Amino acid sequence: MSEQLIAVDPALDPALGPAPKRAQAVTALHRERLLAGMEAAIRHKGLEATTISDVVHQAHVSKRTFYEHFADKEACFLALFVVTSDRIVDAIVDDLPAELPWEERIRTCIDAYLAGLAVNPAVTSSFLLDVRGAGPKALPLRRAVINRLVDLLLGLAHDARAQDPTLHRLDRATVTAIVGGLNELMLAAVEEQRVHRIAEIGETGVQLLRAALTAPRP
Repeated sequence: MSEQLIAVDPALDPALGPAPKRAQAVTALHRERLLAGMEAAIRHKGLEATTISDVVHQAHVSKRTFYEHFADKEACFLALFVVTSDRIVDAIVDDLPAELPWEERIRTCIDAYLAGLAVNPAVTSSFLLDVRGAGPKALPLRRAVINRLVDLLLGLAHDARAQDPTLHRLDRATVTAIVGGLNELMLAAVEEQRVHRIAEIGETGVQLLRAALTAPRP
C-alpha cells in the first residue's frame, strides 16, 4: 500500500466532497486496508498464526477500526476470500476476447483464473484449505465462488455452440463436476507445495470441457 494512502487522512480531503461522502470514503478505505492487511499477514505467517494485531499492524489502523468492520478474524478472512475470488472472475469477464475460436476462449478463461490464483501462493493455499475449516459461514461463500466459475464456463459453452452447432449443450451438473475436479487438482497442488505451478492443470480443464462438448452422441 502506498505511503500516500497511509499519510493522508481522507476524512480531511475536500476533494472527496460533502461530509457524508467523505465518511463513506473513509469507511471503504479502512475496509480495503484491513483486507490488504489480512492478505499480507497470511502471506507472512499463514492464517492460523495470524492475529488481529497482525492485521491492524499491516493495515495501519486501530483494533477499534477492525471491529467496526469485522466481528473476528474469520469474518475478515472470509471477506478477503470473496473479494479476491470476485476480482479474479471479474477480470476474466472484462478481458476475455470475443473473437477467439471457442476452444481458445475456454483455454484463455481457465488459464486466466489459475494465473490469478498463482500470483499469491500462500493466500491461495489458505483459500483452498483454510476456508474448508471456517465453519458453516464459509459454505455458501465457497459455493457462490464455484457457481460464478460454473456460470462463466456455461456461458462459454453456450457461445461455443453458437460457433459450432454440432457441439453438445452442457448442463450445469456436468460443468459443476468439471469445476469440482479442477478444485481437487488445485488442492493436490497445495498439498504437494506447488501452488506456484497451479496453472499447469489448466489444460486438463480444457480437455474435459472439450470432451464434454464433442463426445460422440449415443
